[in-house]
Amino acid sequence: MYRVLEIDHLKKPSATEANKVLSGAEDLIEAAEKKISQETLKEVAKDIANLANMNIASSNDGTYDVAAMEKLSTSKTYEATLAMLECAYTVCIYDTVQTPQKLIACGFVKMQDGRYFSKSLHVHPDYRGQGLAVRICDLRENHLRHLGVTEVYIESLKFENTVQFHKRRGFEAYPPYRELRNTVLMRKVLLWSLSPDNGQDTPN
Repeated sequence: MYRVLEIDHLKKPSATEANKVLSGAEDLIEAAEKKISQETLKEVAKDIANLANMNIASSNDGTYDVAAMEKLSTSKTYEATLAMLECAYTVCIYDTVQTPQKLIACGFVKMQDGRYFSKSLHVHPDYRGQGLAVRICDLRENHLRHLGVTEVYIESLKFENTVQFHKRRGFEAYPPYRELRNTVLMRKVLLWSLSPDNGQDTPN
């Protein structure tokens, strides 16, 4: 039995960009707001940081050397994750059979350099193949659609399975606007018609 937690601290489009929001979307935005206490937010940050670091380590098939792995882990600390939670739209999925409930998948969307980025898509290795990554991606992208956002970016890890997952989701390689050493910049144009995706759950 799984539970989905949504936390919405995402920066909304500017007044100019807001003109692109579809009719009626304001109600959907308000309904999506999820407020939780700062104490709970800290617990969520701790769980996400642990899942992200474990997931990246278990997925590394030699793509990254020790130095690169250490560099990647600097963005997955508790402090960095808490800061992300405070400015992002976050989706967490918990296994409610576990006591206490166990975080098994997560993903963010945040504003970065004037663009919306999907961030930190992670599924616990024991729970892959159940469509959890697809569910998180659908929630993230639909949230952006309701804001009137027409494109989303991702700095994907270079794991082949991860890159292929994003391509099946409609992302394409995009010229980087800044130096990227350990990730690949990709972009997706957000359409309203969704096609099924049975891709494997992979970290990004």
